[in-house]
Amino acid sequence: MKRYFPNIKRYAWVLVICTVLAILIGLVLSRTQGSIYQATSMIQVNPGPGDGFLPTLASNDAINLASDYSSTIMSRSVMNYVYLCDPKIKAAGYGPDDLLTDITTSASTTAPIISITATTRNPDDTAMLANDVATCFNKWQQAQNQAQLDAERKSLQTQVAAYQKTRDQLAAQIAALPATTDPHYQVYLNEMNDAIHSMSTAESTLVTLPATTTSDMTVIHLVTPADAAPPTKPVLIIAITAVVGLMIGVLVMLALIYLDNRLFTPDQIKEKIGLAYLGGVARDGEIQAAPTQARGPVAHEIADIGANLRLTGVLPGQWRAPNGVVLLVTSVQSTEGKTTIASALAAAMARGGCSTLIIDGNLRQPATHFTFGMNPSGIGLSGLLKSGGSIDDAVKTSPIPGVWLLPAGAPIEDPTLLLAQRFPNVLAQLRKKTDLIIIDGPALLTGAEAGVLASMVDGVAIIVDFRHGRIPLLLRAKDIVETMAHTPAGVVLNSYPRGGANRYFASALPQLDGLVKALPGSNGHEKAVIVERGPASAPALPPAPAPSPMPAQAPMPAPVQAVAPVAANGHGTPPPPPAQAVAPNQGAKGKPSLFGYTNGGAQPPKK
Repeated sequence: MKRYFPNIKRYAWVLVICTVLAILIGLVLSRTQGSIYQATSMIQVNPGPGDGFLPTLASNDAINLASDYSSTIMSRSVMNYVYLCDPKIKAAGYGPDDLLTDITTSASTTAPIISITATTRNPDDTAMLANDVATCFNKWQQAQNQAQLDAERKSLQTQVAAYQKTRDQLAAQIAALPATTDPHYQVYLNEMNDAIHSMSTAESTLVTLPATTTSDMTVIHLVTPADAAPPTKPVLIIAITAVVGLMIGVLVMLALIYLDNRLFTPDQIKEKIGLAYLGGVARDGEIQAAPTQARGPVAHEIADIGANLRLTGVLPGQWRAPNGVVLLVTSVQSTEGKTTIASALAAAMARGGCSTLIIDGNLRQPATHFTFGMNPSGIGLSGLLKSGGSIDDAVKTSPIPGVWLLPAGAPIEDPTLLLAQRFPNVLAQLRKKTDLIIIDGPALLTGAEAGVLASMVDGVAIIVDFRHGRIPLLLRAKDIVETMAHTPAGVVLNSYPRGGANRYFASALPQLDGLVKALPGSNGHEKAVIVERGPASAPALPPAPAPSPMPAQAPMPAPVQAVAPVAANGHGTPPPPPAQAVAPNQGAKGKPSLFGYTNGGAQPPKK
């Protein structure tokens, strides 16, 4: 979970914006909604024995009847009765339709109680409607019961009168018979007895009926205007909208994190990209102004990167002329700080006792000489590649002890093929004269030059601006370095936030999906090459041919002239035969120097 904290911190502004907007919306809603009041009266259906007309109700029957009454209250006939029941309703400007809109009812599932809720913008009206609906519905139900009682009494009275008439008719017919032995006598007598019995039953029922009846419910709670309260307070509205806004912000933030393909932590370099991590350099104004004079924490970070080149396996373990190693410092895109870090790294390695040469390999847009405050005049690398010349004349002594500079010289618009054919021979000569060669190369995705240079070196340091590093671009750069150049590579994060204690971290070359195979390099070291796993029958990668052996203190080779094409990795053709021998490490004027006669014996430029 800790690795996601930088992502969450990066997009915390989304949560803040969504929450603030939601609170503002809540404020607007609370103001535009106005004051709304609610009040609730209650009616209870009475279980138990009836009054002689109403039936006896069990508890469950009373609960079911309360549910039926709750639906009946919301009928238009009941609301019309309520509207006519209290003239105050009409005086307040409410009609039956308003009652159907402003009144809601609900029945309890555990008790025979009906809740009647009124909602208006006036507390007095709210209390009035809630109470009127409760009391008037009670009256309406009582009137319905009384009407049923009166109808039943009238029906019984009609039945009694009919039975009396039938009895009298049958009695007259019996009296008109000549004798009791007449066959009709018994028939008339039975019919008259039936009529008398039915009349007696109807009279008995009629006697038991009460004169009046009541409602089978009781109003148990009436409200006052003081009981009317807003259903949702403004604070509650704001709180709800704030929670909704926060939830939306979390979803938006997670979506942005999922869609964001930038680097967030150094762990992703090994896990998602599959390269070594060499370290990070914090954004520091001092190193931007004077890369070769770095001091304090940033100098420590540069020194750690130099040590990590060995520890991570990007460069071989032994750096010593005449078997010097070559490091290409490049980047994915332009303006990611590779020239600054390359110059700072050269100065740091020199302070550590390593003779260092830095080459400006960006022949299209040279810039390395600016970091050393030097004049790029002279033949430079472009002159060596085009027309040849003495390497000693091209290399210049920098103001930093132990650091030499081979400037780019005159810019070249199309240096790719020239680098591929002639630069390996230049490197072969320079390896014998210095411990470490750092090439400040162009960006990997701006052209083929960086890929060509990567095939000639022992290791590649890819500088990535932490603020703008994109994983898809890094994967493309990795393919160029590993699949085309077959060179170990590591990543340096530039402008990386400097942590507190325990901030050091580095990771070696991953070996999860490939095999690391050692091939002999042109400097006598073994070069680590990552070979992808393939079918069992695939042929093994053949080793590069070994260079011609040369003594440690070999004379300076002849100037580079019309060099025969060599392989892209610098291993195909041995260097040309040496020119007329001179004393080792002696310039033409006899002045001791690492590169013999450096720049015609010129002294370092004065600051």
